[in-house]
Amino acid sequence: MNNVKNNFLTFLSTVLILSCTKLEQTQISNLNFINNNELNASSLLIGAYQSMYVPFESESQIFALSEVSTDECLVPTRGGDWNDNGIWNELFLHQWTPEHLYITSTFNSLLNTQYLATSVLAKNATPNQIAEAKFIRALSMFLTLDLFNQVPFRASVVDDYKTLPIILKGDSACNFIINDLTPVIPYLPDYNKSNIIFANKHAARTLLMKLYLNKAVYQNRAHPNFSINSNALDSVIALFHSIENDISISKDYFGNFERNNWNNGNGVGEELIFCLNNSVTENIGGNVGSRWLITLHYNQTPSSWNGFCTLNEFYDLFDINDLRRYQKYQGSDSIYKNTGVNAGFLIDTQFDKNGKIILDRLAQPLVFTRIFSTILTSTDNFDGAGIRVYKYPADIVSNTPTGDIKENEYVIFRFSDVALMAIEAAARKNGGNTPSNELNILNELRIKRGLKALPSANLTDIYNERSRELYWECWRRNDMIRFEKFLQPNSIRLNKSDEKYLLYPIPSSQLSVNSNLLQNFGY
Repeated sequence: MNNVKNNFLTFLSTVLILSCTKLEQTQISNLNFINNNELNASSLLIGAYQSMYVPFESESQIFALSEVSTDECLVPTRGGDWNDNGIWNELFLHQWTPEHLYITSTFNSLLNTQYLATSVLAKNATPNQIAEAKFIRALSMFLTLDLFNQVPFRASVVDDYKTLPIILKGDSACNFIINDLTPVIPYLPDYNKSNIIFANKHAARTLLMKLYLNKAVYQNRAHPNFSINSNALDSVIALFHSIENDISISKDYFGNFERNNWNNGNGVGEELIFCLNNSVTENIGGNVGSRWLITLHYNQTPSSWNGFCTLNEFYDLFDINDLRRYQKYQGSDSIYKNTGVNAGFLIDTQFDKNGKIILDRLAQPLVFTRIFSTILTSTDNFDGAGIRVYKYPADIVSNTPTGDIKENEYVIFRFSDVALMAIEAAARKNGGNTPSNELNILNELRIKRGLKALPSANLTDIYNERSRELYWECWRRNDMIRFEKFLQPNSIRLNKSDEKYLLYPIPSSQLSVNSNLLQNFGY
């Protein structure tokens, strides 16, 4: 994306700025605010791409809503650290309200991306630009649908703004997105490893797979009926076959997430399909560094924020031989050699690159332990409580004045997810049992991850494999709802949640300006 920083033009509403965290406001303040009437289609399209950085790469928007609300991620209050007025615990304990800051900022950010993408369509855009804009719009609308079930929509930004946006809901919204995206796929570039930071045919097909696979969910969140959606499952499988010959499951699991995961097509992320580009050279990107900053300790390398961890039972899903659980991962930058931090899950005593025990703030050995509470008191191990997740090996090479921009491309779609979606669709069509062809694909993935092949696989096996393969990639809530697991209690949230928590509430600030929106049931 040459000279993108010189064309970094976008438009963000005041309500979005006011609803963002301080870090997000800092990122937004670096944008060029101008009237979008002065922009051409190319500039607006760049702005649409760039608008995705905050909702995707921040830890407090899509990640917070899709991971912290599940059994994959907990943000315990560590004495005075990470209290944040209870905002994280409200998500994990399923106690949020329409005033929750992160719910509001996520909703606003997704609408902002949709607005910018739609703006492209009114600027004499080429068929290719229209196709790219419609892909970005479809992605933002899909996430709005998935999280909130209501999608405010304008066909054109030149509409009379005295007329409120229409509201697309549930299955109707799903159908609209499918029908809007499908016809423009021929105008997108063919997939190749050099264009994964832009909309491409396989990225659009992957998004369609997400929509078709979840169609039953959008008809009935509490009890999706896949048997009446057989044609949608057929579409998932057909789309997989249109992708599978061009890409394969990577043997280098963490290579999909390290600094050199793309490098203009020459990186180690062999199965990447669509990513957000983070570039120190071009001074563009979001806060992908948050993926390691939120979890590592202050005294580890790189020094981080010592916060997020995973639940004990999620960690226990992993076999001891699973390469996704633990690796002394070197990657392109000798990461383990230069930091002493292994990739995957961090538990027990932590060592530096010289093999010396790291000390916590009380000058005691830093030991990451299992966790049993959302709030840690003075008698608890403030620093070490919680098994840590280290999915994106830290960029230890790049450095900027602020230190914010790192060069790990942020992964939105990759092929292992595509394969697992096809396997699931085939199993659902086959009474819950995986057919032989799809079982072979599942076992290919397992073998590449250091595990043994399965003689057979049911939906529980597929769910658990998705858990292990896609942890902390923002698909956990979506998966748990589709498999009817999201409301179930866990080792810390001890009671089953009310069905209203299958959806996030519409933010109060949005209800006050759009009377076509209705608050979701139960709020």
